[in-house]
Amino acid sequence: MRLQWQLQRKLGENNAESTLERLVTRFPKQEYWAALVAPVAQRAGDNDRLLIEAFRVLRVTGGLADADTREGMVETALRLGQPAEALAVAEEGVAKGTYPKGPRAANQQKLMDQARKAAQLDQADRKAAEAAALKAPSGEALVDLGWSDVAALAFGARPAAAQRGLAWLEQGVSRGGLKRPIEAQMHLGVAQLLAGRKEAGQATLRAALELAQAAKDPLLDAVRLWHLYASSL
Repeated sequence: MRLQWQLQRKLGENNAESTLERLVTRFPKQEYWAALVAPVAQRAGDNDRLLIEAFRVLRVTGGLADADTREGMVETALRLGQPAEALAVAEEGVAKGTYPKGPRAANQQKLMDQARKAAQLDQADRKAAEAAALKAPSGEALVDLGWSDVAALAFGARPAAAQRGLAWLEQGVSRGGLKRPIEAQMHLGVAQLLAGRKEAGQATLRAALELAQAAKDPLLDAVRLWHLYASSL
């Protein structure tokens, strides 16, 4: 199948991507994931919500190999108001000795400092944010709190670490009134996977994919990536 994909890609055949999708579910190597995520990131354009999901899939599949790619994820997470996630990604690079590094090291350090300061402010406001979310008529704020917890988990964190964020997400999705219900369901499925509930996560992401396909949702590519990731486990 690898040879088939390589030949299809060389010849520019349209079905090369579908062959690659089958390949990553059977042989989930980092190089295959990187090849699958790359065109999604390119298609994202100015859609940061799609771009960050591409980075997130790269992260869980071990694809943040160089400082520039890691910097891209840190910067995108900051733009989307996810400083704790940005800080976690940056600190993983520090621990590996790969970030900050190279000619852009000064900017990378600056981004990490910004993430740390913003994450500290968010943490200081956490109790007030939780109280407001619980009183809100919709589940939007609950979903945001839950996903912030999950997204900020260290790479390879134990399943128990995802339980708090998962609980917030479940409560928020159940309450409804969401601006982006498909994105919320996708994040719920990812949280279930990270919490060790593989079958539940696979089912949630399968349902999210069906909804995204029917609605032609802007995050369809992201939902498909996460569904493929779930299928590879």
